[in-house]
Amino acid sequence: MSIDFEKIKEKPEKQYKIEGTIILNYRDTVQSQKSEIESQKRKINELNNVVSKLNTEINDLKNKFKEEINKLNNEIQENINVNKMLKEEMDKTNEEFKNIENNYKNQIESLNVEINEKDQQIAQLQESLNGAEKEINELKTNSESEINKLKTSSESEIKKLNAEINNLSDKNFKLESDLKNLQEEKENLLKDLNEKIESLENEKSELNQKISQMEKDFESEKKKLEEEKNNALEEQKKTLETEFNKRIEELEDQHNKELEDLRIKYEGLKPTEKMIKGKMDIIYLKYNGKEFITVPEVSGDGIFLTLDKPKEKWIMTWTKNIGFVEKRSAERVARSIAKAGWQSVVGGARYGLGYSLEIIGEDNIPERLLKDQHEYNE
Repeated sequence: MSIDFEKIKEKPEKQYKIEGTIILNYRDTVQSQKSEIESQKRKINELNNVVSKLNTEINDLKNKFKEEINKLNNEIQENINVNKMLKEEMDKTNEEFKNIENNYKNQIESLNVEINEKDQQIAQLQESLNGAEKEINELKTNSESEINKLKTSSESEIKKLNAEINNLSDKNFKLESDLKNLQEEKENLLKDLNEKIESLENEKSELNQKISQMEKDFESEKKKLEEEKNNALEEQKKTLETEFNKRIEELEDQHNKELEDLRIKYEGLKPTEKMIKGKMDIIYLKYNGKEFITVPEVSGDGIFLTLDKPKEKWIMTWTKNIGFVEKRSAERVARSIAKAGWQSVVGGARYGLGYSLEIIGEDNIPERLLKDQHEYNE
């Protein structure tokens, strides 16, 4: 006996006779749907937990990225400090070079003063030498005159004059010797000065080369550090983006799969009068990785189990993308259903008890079994 819902809608206040089986089936249906609602609430809570976990992982990735950035910034700051120390050392070297240059300049000025003094001494000695020669010449002239005049003078006077002449000659020789020594000393001073100037120029050139090389090394190190920083940041960014996108894809795939399983399960749980009365002739089941659940039709990818009640058998099929392990697991569950039957969660009726199992695989199931299960055999 079926329920005429149209008459009930017209006169809802009127009392009607209903079979107890139908009421019990409705009670079982309501209880089953309540249980399913509670199950879906738990699923929703689990999904919320997954979302919360995902947010936590995202925050962890952000914190990890910040830590890497801080680490790189610290390394950059250390390199800046090293470069600063190198610059200070360069400045110190330049200052030392300036001090050395000033010292050499002072030494050169001191040598120049000394050379000028020696030149003055040489000039004075030359003047004295010229005076002595003049005096010798005068004395010679006077001596010859005196000799002519004093031929009759005593021998002692002549000896005295000769002694004076010899004395003056000795002075002249000494002055010439001192002049020669001063000239040699001047030449030696000039030679030392030129050598010191040349050495100073060589040191200056070497220092300039070192400074130039240090500047090149500094720029090269700076450029290298900047490139390493940029490369490290870019690599870290790519790694984090890859990990993040991969995790998002995994969670989206998991979420979509769970939603698809829920959709299929919900569609399979829509009660019909035949479900309630346990009079279904065709049932479509789909394997979700653990068990077979009801679906309205065989569509999409997956492993399907179809009840062929007129021929008293179960037919197992699957699509091409199904793996061997999953097929074997589904086959074990299908054989268990064929042996013990499949019990509907709506109405509690058991179908296909003791039926045979036919495994078709990727072949299509018979057309007569693809009709809508709610209209078949009506």
